[in-house]
Amino acid sequence: MQLAPVPHIVALGALLLLLDWLRRRYPEQRFGLWLAGLLLIFVAEVERVLFLLPGPWSHAAHVVALNCFALAGSIFFWGSFPTQNANPVDRRHLLASVPPLLAFLTLYGFGVTNPTWYYILIGLGLLTGIWTILRLQLPLLILGLRVSILLLMAAGVRHGDLGFAAHLPLAYTYAFCAWSFFTGLPRTSLGRTVIVTGFSIWSACFALHAWTATHPSWMPLAAEIWSLQTFAVTLGMLLVVFEQQVERNKHLALHDQLTGLPNRRLYEDRLHQATLQAQRTGQRVALMVLDLDGFKAINDALGHAVGDQFLCQVAQILRQSLRSYNTMARLGGDEFGIISPDLVPFSHQARSAAEAIVASLHTALAPPVTVGAHTFRASCSVGVAIFPDDSTDLEELHRMADLRMYEHKRTKPVGNRLVAAEFQPTSAL
Repeated sequence: MQLAPVPHIVALGALLLLLDWLRRRYPEQRFGLWLAGLLLIFVAEVERVLFLLPGPWSHAAHVVALNCFALAGSIFFWGSFPTQNANPVDRRHLLASVPPLLAFLTLYGFGVTNPTWYYILIGLGLLTGIWTILRLQLPLLILGLRVSILLLMAAGVRHGDLGFAAHLPLAYTYAFCAWSFFTGLPRTSLGRTVIVTGFSIWSACFALHAWTATHPSWMPLAAEIWSLQTFAVTLGMLLVVFEQQVERNKHLALHDQLTGLPNRRLYEDRLHQATLQAQRTGQRVALMVLDLDGFKAINDALGHAVGDQFLCQVAQILRQSLRSYNTMARLGGDEFGIISPDLVPFSHQARSAAEAIVASLHTALAPPVTVGAHTFRASCSVGVAIFPDDSTDLEELHRMADLRMYEHKRTKPVGNRLVAAEFQPTSAL
């Protein structure tokens, strides 16, 4: 391992502090795992400096550095997946090899030369690897890679090249990290490209460590490349954090925070796009304005917390009753807008299709809705306007649908409306 300059360590520490600040501001489990892995790398870099300094701590520092690299690689691999439960089989496959690897690196770090101990650990790694892969029913390709790495390690021990045998599994681990981040992050992410590049270089550095150790003329270049990949991975992770926050802000700007539905801004944009498409194809667009009956009484009698839960459940029920190409948005309060594009070009058939959608909405709300100890009978009033039959002006189109919704609500039987005083643990809406 080449010497890590002190400025490099200081700069890495500064990046770690920045990542920690971001993790605290935008909490996500992966960010914490990335920070833990980079902290281990930071410790390993400090120990590499101590390893090259004369003193009794040299072997211990070597052991700590090697084990930190191994543990960091495993943590990076674990944290490369989008969520805690994403693809746990693959993660368990690699983590099963960690204990034998740590023992192997510890022997190497302390300068043990007896090959018997190394063969025992390689055999243990082979048995645990085969058992884990077969038990988890992973592809035979992974089994082949594991067996190949262990056989190459055994060959290195046989020829007395313990440095090659010790660094090869690290190269394997960091190559898996590169693959995992490549498949686990969005394709459009710049951070993904930087991270994958960094881990790929890292893997190559471990794989070529034994060769560079015997070619001193290449060591300065190897040291520069080593510093490059460490910063590439750290920078890539920072980029991913920023990119995800930008995407989160975009989502919040276009979606209702309570229900997760599109908000009025996104609703108006999609209505505009749908009508432009309809003008090109000659088809119709149905615009529906939906309002829940008696929702105000829930808030008045049971409080806004119950009202918000009820609203979220009803929004989810209504959204699931619509086809995926329809847009349902929360326009405010208990009012929703629905856009159904690409209806048939004939006016009467378009209205029939819109009426069928309205009927499906009423059917979806027929079963009782339970919120905590309260059960509600939900209903809604819906007004429909068809583009371009009713109007080609979008504001006028929405106004017409709104008026028809209120007319529908006004003509409903009084028995369908909720009276706040009638609220009991089982209530009617």
